[in-house]
Amino acid sequence: IGIMWIDKLRKRIISRLKRDYRKLTNPYLAPYRLKKLQKQGIATDFSIISNNCWAGFVYQHYGLQYLTPTVGLFFFAKDYIKFLYDINSYLNAKLEFITLENSRYAETLKAYGGECVRCPIARCLDIEIIFMHYHSCEEAEKKWRRRISRINWNNVIYKFSEMNGCTLEDLKAFDALPVKNKVMFTHKDYGFLSQCVYSEFAKEGSVPNDTDDFNKYIDLSILLRGAYKYNGSQN
Repeated sequence: IGIMWIDKLRKRIISRLKRDYRKLTNPYLAPYRLKKLQKQGIATDFSIISNNCWAGFVYQHYGLQYLTPTVGLFFFAKDYIKFLYDINSYLNAKLEFITLENSRYAETLKAYGGECVRCPIARCLDIEIIFMHYHSCEEAEKKWRRRISRINWNNVIYKFSEMNGCTLEDLKAFDALPVKNKVMFTHKDYGFLSQCVYSEFAKEGSVPNDTDDFNKYIDLSILLRGAYKYNGSQN
């Protein structure tokens, strides 16, 4: 138990250091990264629909405005798949904020701890959205609505990860999503065209963290130009 606790503490410290380093350096490095994209002829008005905070890290990496409502929050896997398959209905639906105890995921969120037990939670039709990095329901709703209006439907990237209760059926459903540009992060090679394998989690059975090393296993320029397809050599 002691060794496990020390290992978790070590991972938390490393995670915090990585995030603090990016927060410190992004303002200086982002303009150069953005120019590199532009020189490659890659459009920078992309909207990333994401199951968690990953999208936010990409925008911060390039110093771009958030052109998506899916930042600073997360979905449980089954809810996210529902969201994607009827996205317009969910984006146009009313958010009903609920208490932690009224969430169908209450026990899981309590186990996650931290911000997950304090943040706003919204029911949107038959799914729930966990606004993990928001301080109030008012802030969450205001930014959700404002960022929905920014979505560039002509340049959308759909992203998913094998986390938050994800099953093989959820992965299959995402891989079958009838959209042009998509990627999903998995812990092993399932043979899906849209997968990107996070090999560091090979023994964990899922991808518990895709944000600390958000671009370690994927070339963002390939994804942003709409050319990503798994070929077994990109990990």
